[in-house]
Amino acid sequence: MAILKLVDKYIDRYGETVTIKVKSDKTYSDFGDIMETSSDVTGYAIYNVYSQSNEFNPESEFKDGDKTFFFKSTQTGLANGNKIVRSDSSTYEIEDVLDPGLYGSAYVYEVKVNRI
Repeated sequence: MAILKLVDKYIDRYGETVTIKVKSDKTYSDFGDIMETSSDVTGYAIYNVYSQSNEFNPESEFKDGDKTFFFKSTQTGLANGNKIVRSDSSTYEIEDVLDPGLYGSAYVYEVKVNRI
């Protein structure tokens, strides 16, 4: 529990408010165009851009310029294909959600994204 509280405090202190657009329904118009509806979920996250190669771990999973968000373990709406909107209106599509938990407990979600 102490680790969870520490991670939550770190995200609260250094994070920012973001909006997660959760895709909820896909329909087609009379002309065959895909029309998706979405609902908004508010979250708090730390945005990170990996900008330097790690010479000590060349087989690292991240490359220069990879973008990620770190969310609390209680955050909802994190799924591939959903979108994250920052306060400056920059929009990112969720590519992958990682749960580096310990002993079956999630402490933080690391979300890989692509800028749209």
